[in-house]
Amino acid sequence: MALSREVIYLGDFRGGLNLTTQLQTLKLNESPDALNVDFGQRGGFVLRGGFHTQVAAAVASGAKFLGAIYFAADAVLLYDTTGLMHSWDGSTLTSTAKDLSDAATNRMRMASFDSDAYVANGRLAGAIIMQKWDGTTLTTLANTFNDTYTAPDAGDMPLARHVARHAGHMWVADTVESAVRYPHRVRFSHLQNPEDWATADYFDIAPSDDGDPITALVPFRETLLVFKRSGAYIVYGTDKDSFYLEPLSNGSGVDSSDGVAFNAGVCYWFATDGMLMAFNGRQTAPVMDKLRWWSDLGKIKHGGDHRLMWADGRLWMSLEAGSGESVNYFLFVWDPAVGALTRYDPVVTEMFNWVRVDQDADPLFLFESDTNLYRFDRSYSTDRIVASGTVDGVDDVALTGEDAASITSAAGADETSNVRIDGYYRTAWITAGETSSRKRFKRPRVTAAAEGDVNITVDVFFDFNEAGAKRSSDVFVDAKDDELWGTMVWGTGRWGDGQTDTYEFAKLPSAGTGHAVQFKFSSADNAGRWWVDSIALPFRRKRVK
Repeated sequence: MALSREVIYLGDFRGGLNLTTQLQTLKLNESPDALNVDFGQRGGFVLRGGFHTQVAAAVASGAKFLGAIYFAADAVLLYDTTGLMHSWDGSTLTSTAKDLSDAATNRMRMASFDSDAYVANGRLAGAIIMQKWDGTTLTTLANTFNDTYTAPDAGDMPLARHVARHAGHMWVADTVESAVRYPHRVRFSHLQNPEDWATADYFDIAPSDDGDPITALVPFRETLLVFKRSGAYIVYGTDKDSFYLEPLSNGSGVDSSDGVAFNAGVCYWFATDGMLMAFNGRQTAPVMDKLRWWSDLGKIKHGGDHRLMWADGRLWMSLEAGSGESVNYFLFVWDPAVGALTRYDPVVTEMFNWVRVDQDADPLFLFESDTNLYRFDRSYSTDRIVASGTVDGVDDVALTGEDAASITSAAGADETSNVRIDGYYRTAWITAGETSSRKRFKRPRVTAAAEGDVNITVDVFFDFNEAGAKRSSDVFVDAKDDELWGTMVWGTGRWGDGQTDTYEFAKLPSAGTGHAVQFKFSSADNAGRWWVDSIALPFRRKRVK
C-alpha cells in the first residue's frame, strides 16, 4: 500500500538566529546559523541593508564617539587615538585642534548641558581632568565645592570617570576627592548649574565593596540608572530634597557604560552574566537568551568591551569575542518588534545613533582598522566603501547625490566601490516531528525574489551533519525588464507596472532520504537584495520495520 504524502510548510522565519538551543530542538522558524539577513514582520528573510561611507579620514581609525551637542552647531563629537577632538556635522569631519588629554586605553565619557559638552577623560586617579567644550573653547574645570545654592560661581566639577545629565542636574560617579578614589560614589550638581556642587550632595552605593566600582550612569525616562558589575540601582526624585536610591537588579550589572542602550520605553544592557536584560520602568527581566550558549562557551568574552546602541527600531550589539575566535567583535542585531536576532559581518568597534530634529536618524559606525565613518540604512542594497587604490574584484563607481556630497576628504587615490553583501540562512533541522524514522523528502517548492538577476544556491544537509552539503541546486531569479502598457511591442516583451522586484516560484530537485534535512540559502553573484518568502517540502515516511 502506498504511503500518503505529507507536506511541511515554512513561511514564518521570525524565530531568527538562535545560538542557545541544541540543534535538534530548534523550532522550525529558528535558524542555527544566519549571516547578513533580516527578518520581516510578515515572516520572510531578506539580505540586510548596507553600510555607506560618509567620510574617509585617517583620524577615524581607532576613534571613539563622545556624543552629540545641540542648540549651537549640531554635531557629533569624536576623539582620535591621540586624544584630539573632532566634530561631524553630517557632511564634514572637522578637527577642533583641542587635546582632551586622553590615553588610547582609557574611555572618555561626555554629557551635554544646554549648548556645552562636559567630558570626563577617564584616566587613573592622578590624571583625571574634567573639561567643558562650548563649541569654541575647551576649558579645564576646577574641583572646588560650593555649598551656597543661591550664589553659583561656576567653573567646577568633581573629578570622576562618569558624567550624565538628569532632572536638571549634572551627575558624576566614581569620583576622586582630595586624591582619594570613591568608586562607589555618585554626586549631583546644583539645580540648573552644572558647574556648582555641594559637599553633601552624594550617594554611596555599597561602599564596603570598592572592588566593584560604578560602571555606568544612564538617564532613563524620569529616573537615573546606576550600574555596577554586580547589579543595578535606580535614583528616583526630582531635586536634592527628594532624590533617593533603590536596588534594581542583583547579579546582572554591566562592565562598561557602552554596554547599555535605551529607547523611549525600555533600557537594555548586556549583563555580566551573559544575558540581555531590560528595564521598562516597572520591572527588570532577561528578554532574550539566544546568545547565552555562546557566552557560556566563551565565544563572547565575559567582562568584554561590549557596545550596545538603539537605532532604526532595533538593538545593535557589538560584543567582544573570546580568545581564539577569528574576529575581535561579533555584531548582532535584535528586533523586539519581530522577536528575531540576526548577525552581521562588519567588525564594529564604535556605534552612535545621531538623532536630529526634522531629519532621519543617522546610525553611525566605525570599523576595526578602517579609516571610514559609515552610515547604515536598510534601503541600501550594497555596502559602499571608500578605499585607497583599487578594490580587487569590485568595479569602482562614482558617488552620486547625497553620498557624493558627503565624501569630503576622499581625494587623490581614494576610490569608492560598491560591494555586494554576502548573506546566507540555514533552516532549522526538519524532522517532521520525530527523528527515529527515515523520510523520503521530495522536491521542495521555494518562493524567492530579488531586486535584480540573482542565482540563489540551495544546499541540502542530512541527519544533523552540517560539515558538508550532500546536494545542491539553484533558484535563478530573472529580473525581467517589465514594459509599461502602451510602450511594448506585442510578442517581444511583457507588460507590467515597472517594478524592479521579481518573484520566482521554483520547484527544486528531490531533497533525498534521511532522518532530518536542512537547507542553506546563499548567493555568490547577487548585485542587490534578495529574499525568500516560503518553502514547501513534500515527504513520505518510510515504514518502520
